[in-house]
Amino acid sequence: MTERIPWTPEEDAQLIALREAGRSINQIVTIIGRTRGSVSSRMTRLGLFNKNTSRAWEAWEIDHLIAHYRHPEWPVKRLAERYGRTEGAVRMRAAYLGIQRPDLDYKAKPAEMDQRIVTLAMADLPSDEIAEQVGCSPGYVWVVLKQRPALHRRWKERLGVRRRRSTYHQGGKRHG
Repeated sequence: MTERIPWTPEEDAQLIALREAGRSINQIVTIIGRTRGSVSSRMTRLGLFNKNTSRAWEAWEIDHLIAHYRHPEWPVKRLAERYGRTEGAVRMRAAYLGIQRPDLDYKAKPAEMDQRIVTLAMADLPSDEIAEQVGCSPGYVWVVLKQRPALHRRWKERLGVRRRRSTYHQGGKRHG
């Protein structure tokens, strides 16, 4: 077990200044040179955890993010370091701006996949067969087809697909 080193008033002042400047705990740990547990414990004692430390995004940060988020030479970690923010904050701002990284974002699918789904749906194939041929989940097939309401409606009518109801919602005893 390591020896406990008491916090000095200078370290407390530095901790408070860094936290008020919007620094994350990881950044503070690196600057002060103490363990994460020590820093978080001291922050709790000083009442620094409940303060909102988020800062507004500056115009240059947003412009830089829009210009570089999709480029492989600018990983999220590098962007976060450039802006002095967390990786989560960078991802959230990119999502807010509608920027996607197709190589990393699990929801981003190539447009060719969507077109192939539409083509197979027009051939009256059920969703599980379409998903197998395209290489996605049946749920994603439904998402793509729901974006085209007229096609989705015709496809369901031709296949005789009806909305499934769980056994809980089917007749019988009332659930209370």
